[in-house]
Amino acid sequence: MTKGIIIFVIVTTIVLTGCVNQPIAPSPPDHPDETAPISTTVPSKGKTDLVRTAGPRELPARLLGLQAVPLYEHLIDDPTKVAIAKEMSPAFVRFPGGMVGNYYNWRSGHLELDVRPDSSATYRFYANLAEQVRKLHPQGVFIEQYHQFSQEIGAEIVLLVNLETSSIPDQVAWFKSMRDQGVLPRYIELGNEFWLAMLGDPNVLRKWPDAPTSMRVMKEYRDSLQPYVFPGTKFAVQAAASRFNASVVDGKLVYPASLKRWDEALRPEPWFDAVTIHMYPAVERIVGTEMKAALPEGMDRVFPSLMARCDQGVDEAIAAIEKQLGGKEIWITEFSGSFPGIANLSDPTTPILGLNIHLTTRMLMKFLEHPSVTMALYHMLNFSGGPLSLFRRDIKSNTYIPIGSAIILKWFNEAANGGAVYRKLTVNGARLINSGVTAEESYYDIEALELQKGDTTTVIIHNASPEAKKLTLAGFISGKSPARIESSQVIPTEDYLKAAPSVRIIPASDEVEIPPYSVSRIIWQ
Repeated sequence: MTKGIIIFVIVTTIVLTGCVNQPIAPSPPDHPDETAPISTTVPSKGKTDLVRTAGPRELPARLLGLQAVPLYEHLIDDPTKVAIAKEMSPAFVRFPGGMVGNYYNWRSGHLELDVRPDSSATYRFYANLAEQVRKLHPQGVFIEQYHQFSQEIGAEIVLLVNLETSSIPDQVAWFKSMRDQGVLPRYIELGNEFWLAMLGDPNVLRKWPDAPTSMRVMKEYRDSLQPYVFPGTKFAVQAAASRFNASVVDGKLVYPASLKRWDEALRPEPWFDAVTIHMYPAVERIVGTEMKAALPEGMDRVFPSLMARCDQGVDEAIAAIEKQLGGKEIWITEFSGSFPGIANLSDPTTPILGLNIHLTTRMLMKFLEHPSVTMALYHMLNFSGGPLSLFRRDIKSNTYIPIGSAIILKWFNEAANGGAVYRKLTVNGARLINSGVTAEESYYDIEALELQKGDTTTVIIHNASPEAKKLTLAGFISGKSPARIESSQVIPTEDYLKAAPSVRIIPASDEVEIPPYSVSRIIWQ
């Protein structure tokens, strides 16, 4: 299949109000010896230690997942890919995908779009995508197949209901069919990104002109589907995360007006259980298009600004939704680090900068701080080797090699899913770093969290500074020394399209040096 099928699916997700806004295979042979200690030429700046400053909190048994879209490649019918997906340990996967879910016909297993003379370029592109999917999967892709895939990898399905091109009776018929077969998911999304409306497509806008109208339609579908769901099923509506999608203009945050109106119109009505948001930090919104075009040059300015958005910006965006929709769960059904830009998405040589991995790491850490966040799905599990993938096929070894954020995501999934107890840790000596483009956002240069399951305790440390940090571990777990210390050094300007950052073992001791620009995990057993 063509890489364009995979690439274009996120175009409308990362575009806001008409402009861009928004077993695992071994490492390749040329990787350094993974048992060698990490060394760094950057001196440490004093000692730090970890402090438990907040009480323990039990996380949901299912929390972190992957958007594993079955339409864009042979994913669920490829045993090798299924095995890798299982090793990634996701708690959730999503069917049939994001924006494409608004055009999915459950009877044919294909996407169906109605192109009109005044259809937007984005709508036409999705219509072309539908034709490519049809050629790749002439027999269609169905929930029954995806259910089997989800069972094999140990994940639950988040089902996106088609409210845009499928009638209520038709969706009811689908729910009846799924219930009769025992494959009806318990997590239901009522459509996808109506607040974006296919980037202002006039025909889509007529159906989804604003939040009150869209919510009324969502409720009509929900009320009709409710009698057929299994006990414990949850329904989610959509928020636009306008705080997170703010631009920086003259040092101030400016919210997209249409998204802000959408969010302010939402009310915590009793008929829905959760609200979905999508989080993609966009370089051009925060530091401008010129800075984005110049990357990796200018990383010294871009890095702190994007990190601040993925730290304090995430906190404040989630807090705003918590205030607006008190008591509702927050499902982050799409998130990832910064995208390379629409113009480069179809270019298989477009780099996956280390910046993106740092942003993904810090966002995950912030999500775990909020009890309201009960789901977070990374966009996306893909094997094409492009800039949005987690794996690429290595011709020489005939295996799939992890790229980008794959290894870091696996660490979080393994530690946080399955009923973990979470603690936020304070790192004494951490420094508060200002965004650089606005005084309204900042971040700590080093953050840490603790996740405990059974007899295993995992501490994940994100050192987002150019300095190594000496960390004192003595007495952190009474009477025990770490069983394993691993660290992955992620240089913000480096390209990780060919391979994910290598992971090396640090000799276990009561004092350890955390490399600059790194993600580390320390395990006690």
